[in-house]
Amino acid sequence: MSSRSLSVFLGSALLAICFSIASVHAAELAADSMASKVVTIAAGEPGAATSLSGAQLAELQYHAGMLFNNGIAGAKKDPAQALFWFQKSAAAGHPLGAYKLGCYYAGQFPGVIATDDAQALHFKGIAAEAGYSLAQHDVALLYQKQGDWQRALSWYQKAADQGLFPAVIRMAWLAYSQPEADKQLAYQYLLIAQSLQPDQTKAKPEFMQALDDLQARLSDSQKAAAQQAARQWRAAPAALSVEAAQGMQRLSALMRFAGQS
Repeated sequence: MSSRSLSVFLGSALLAICFSIASVHAAELAADSMASKVVTIAAGEPGAATSLSGAQLAELQYHAGMLFNNGIAGAKKDPAQALFWFQKSAAAGHPLGAYKLGCYYAGQFPGVIATDDAQALHFKGIAAEAGYSLAQHDVALLYQKQGDWQRALSWYQKAADQGLFPAVIRMAWLAYSQPEADKQLAYQYLLIAQSLQPDQTKAKPEFMQALDDLQARLSDSQKAAAQQAARQWRAAPAALSVEAAQGMQRLSALMRFAGQS
C-alpha cells in the first residue's frame, strides 16, 4: 500500500493545532457565554475567585484553547488565541495542552508558529507518555518520518491497543512492510483491523493481499497464535484518552466545580 493510498484508507487526517500569543478579555466575547466565563477564570482576572486546583486550572486553560480552536461556546475561531491558552496549559503541566502545542509545531495553521519537528515530538511526547492515544499515534508518525521504525512500531502499538483504528492499520502495515519486523504480529493486527472495520478492510485490495501473503508465509502455529491473540484483543483506552474524548462534558464539570455553571 502506497503512502497515498494508506492516507486515503485512514480517512480524515489526524490534525490538531499551533500559535502566537495574544491576550483576551471576557468583554471581547459573547456576553454571558461559556467562553467569557471560561476565559475570566482561566486568566485569573479580578472577581474570578475559584476553588480550582492548579491541575484543574491547567485543564481549564486547555479547554479555553479548544474553544478558540473550534470557534464554539461564544468564542470566535482564532488560532492565535488558542495557541496562547495551549501554551499556558502546557507550561502548567497539562498533557493535552502540550499535545495541542505539539500539533501546532507540527505544522497546523502555517504561519501562526514556526514548524519545528523536534518541538512537535517533545510536546506530543509528553501527552504520549501520559497515555493519550492520538499523541502516541502522532509520535509514531514522527519516528517513522525519521526512519526509526522500531520506535514507531512501539508507539503505534500503544495507540492501537487503545482502539485507535488508524494506529492499528499503520502498525500492522509497518510490521508487514518492514523486513525485520515480526510478521506474526503484523498478521495479528491486520486481523484486529479487519474485526474493527470489516467493510473498509475488505474494500481495499492491498489489505486483503497482505493478509493472503502472510497466511501463505506463516506457519500453522504462528497463524493460530495470531488468530487467538486477535480474538482475545480488547481495546483498553487510557484515562487521558477518555478525558480528551469527553471534551465539553469535562469543561462543564470544571465550570460547575468553579461555581460558574
